[in-house]
Amino acid sequence: MVRTQIVMEPKAANTKLHKRILLEAFEDLSDELAQRGLRVTAYIVDGSAFVLGYYHARTTIDVDALFLDQSKVVLPMAEAIARKKGLPLNWLNTEVRQVLQVELARDTSAVSVFQSPSLVVTGASAEHLLAMKMHAGRAVDLADITFLAKKIGVESYHEALKIYDSIFPTRSLFLDEDSITTAIELAQAPEE
Repeated sequence: MVRTQIVMEPKAANTKLHKRILLEAFEDLSDELAQRGLRVTAYIVDGSAFVLGYYHARTTIDVDALFLDQSKVVLPMAEAIARKKGLPLNWLNTEVRQVLQVELARDTSAVSVFQSPSLVVTGASAEHLLAMKMHAGRAVDLADITFLAKKIGVESYHEALKIYDSIFPTRSLFLDEDSITTAIELAQAPEE
């Protein structure tokens, strides 16, 4: 009789990460880095930047990060933390599209979302997040565009386009004008 052993990953794949879980994971990562005498700086984008920097009720499935240094050391540590805490193995990753990295690295208004002596994490500014959502061109991002337009005070498509062009001057815009205009109009609607 042949026995088959099934190896399960941690509860992982569909785990929704909220602010508390992310901050605890960053604290664990900070402790690991401190034990090795390392100091790392990371810049996060997309859902994790929303969760930690702006919209705390939201969740994300992972943390897309750009590391200024030490990414080859950090990612195995993050995977070990994932195994210990039952998080997705790629909860912290460097899957930010390579083509966007130069533009994103210039975010001088990034928001500090976690800071310790061994780990500094900044999240994309609202302007950079708006540009990224517009660049992605997905209908699913329209609610985020509405939220960001309200946060920033964008009142027209042309104001949003000006922000987009300042961040991605050589990139085509994939989301149509009508969709962006509708999202901005929703941002201006009175709250019920």
